[in-house]
Amino acid sequence: MDMGKTLLLLDGMALLYRAHFAFITNPIRNSKGFNTSALHGLLNVVLDLRSTHQPTHMAMALDTAAPTARHLLFPEYKAQREAMPEELAASIPLVHRLCEALCLPLVFLDGYEADDIIGTLARRAETEGFTTYMVTPDKDFSQLVTEHTYLLKPGRKGGAAEVEGVQETCKRWEIETPSQVIDILGLWGDASDNIPGVPGVGQKTATKLMAEYGSLEAVLEAACSIKGKLGERLREHGDQARLSRKLATIDVEVPLGHDLTALEIKEPNVTLLEPLLAELEFRSLTKRLLQSVGNFHDETGKQRQAGQNEQLELLGQVMPQEVETEDAKSTQESALTLETYEHQFECLTDETSLRHWVKQWMKQEWLALDTETTDLDPKKAQLLGLSICCESGVACYIPVGGSQPIPEETLR
Repeated sequence: MDMGKTLLLLDGMALLYRAHFAFITNPIRNSKGFNTSALHGLLNVVLDLRSTHQPTHMAMALDTAAPTARHLLFPEYKAQREAMPEELAASIPLVHRLCEALCLPLVFLDGYEADDIIGTLARRAETEGFTTYMVTPDKDFSQLVTEHTYLLKPGRKGGAAEVEGVQETCKRWEIETPSQVIDILGLWGDASDNIPGVPGVGQKTATKLMAEYGSLEAVLEAACSIKGKLGERLREHGDQARLSRKLATIDVEVPLGHDLTALEIKEPNVTLLEPLLAELEFRSLTKRLLQSVGNFHDETGKQRQAGQNEQLELLGQVMPQEVETEDAKSTQESALTLETYEHQFECLTDETSLRHWVKQWMKQEWLALDTETTDLDPKKAQLLGLSICCESGVACYIPVGGSQPIPEETLR
């Protein structure tokens, strides 16, 4: 690790999606039922990165809802993607608050993707003598790898993170230089972004063409001499290949300003951090984080955050933040668990139990009902069970579907 200036650039949405779906079968929730999986994963990544790599500078880039030049150039760009899961979308405001409390700069700009922001900051940092690590699982960032800019892919299932430099990139893609990645993507396309490429050309074929001709333009110039269906496809879809290359190219000239001092590592603002972590009920992470911070006066935290916001205006935009005012200790003391909350919960597995509960429901003025499904998308979701509550602390769960123990005709 270079002991000089080191910059870590986090691909925010990629890391949040990754954390959210890592716990999709068993989400992390607080006592209010709020899904905190993405926030928990992001905070773990940030803490691990700061501890392991000890960067001098760090920032997280985010996308905005505004269309980019790629959407204007190709309306079908990313058009196949499903909407963000509702529970993940609900976490985004808290992501902003968490980054503010951590004094982790959030950088974004309408009209540009997080990829472009990371690419621009990485190139600028390289000219200023930094060693830069782009923290993302996205393969497209391989095109930006240089002798001083690395791809850092978070480990899976507790595994170690993978650092990819020029040698690793060229070996993985079977190319001579990382800049050829965009030529391969021009031919191959990128299904995740709905970039078409040349029909019938996969990664292996694109790699062979690059090995023989060296660039996309050289391949297209030689298309007339390439025999068979491949030659026909290259001649017919040459313009589409050029468009795909352009769509896959990360913009490294986003107008963000010129001051990287805004990205300097700062201690978290304990005034904001403690109540937020208490609200999220990240008890073990709270202990880990606050131990590393030490004593930190409220006024100092306010001054540092104010200075950071002023600096970030030079880079792009700072997402408006809300200040958490709830007292952390009272939040933790009031948090209820199954051990501390008097309750009567039952999973109904036979007709006798069901009929008993139905009699109880008939006496109530109201019932609260919730469904347990396989997906948040109502068009895809299959019903797994019903949770029914008739009074505070009294509820039951009825499994349904192919494996329910109670006959379907009884449930009806």
